[in-house]
Amino acid sequence: MAEVREPDRLGVRGSRLWCEVTASYPAIMGRQAELEILTESCRIVDRLEKLDEILSGEAEEWARFRLPRSDDQPLVLMIDGALAESRQQQNVLKQLLASLRIPDEAGKRAGIRPARGSYQPKGAGTGSVSSLDRARGRAGSA
Repeated sequence: MAEVREPDRLGVRGSRLWCEVTASYPAIMGRQAELEILTESCRIVDRLEKLDEILSGEAEEWARFRLPRSDDQPLVLMIDGALAESRQQQNVLKQLLASLRIPDEAGKRAGIRPARGSYQPKGAGTGSVSSLDRARGRAGSA
């Protein structure tokens, strides 16, 4: 197995996540798909850190809004956008980390669930007729 390096340009939190996961679960290092998921998870962690700085007023983006203004609309839009993006990034991070199936404290890995998609109507394949089929039949005979 070739040595896998930490991705470039990770921030402090992203780098910490990379080191923790790769050190605790070395088997992940041999699977490219899981390495990609881990890399994106680390980048999202760093993005969430930046969004938190924006929301707490610590980021450089706040400097232009610190002047007294009669119209606070740009500030409100910035906060709303940062909150929405933060929520979306948290959701994606949760999904990516779950897809890695990292074992819990007891060493048990989460099960693989099938992807969600379209479902077959009740009774499909059993010879029964759905209400949609009955409505189509009535429309065709009228």
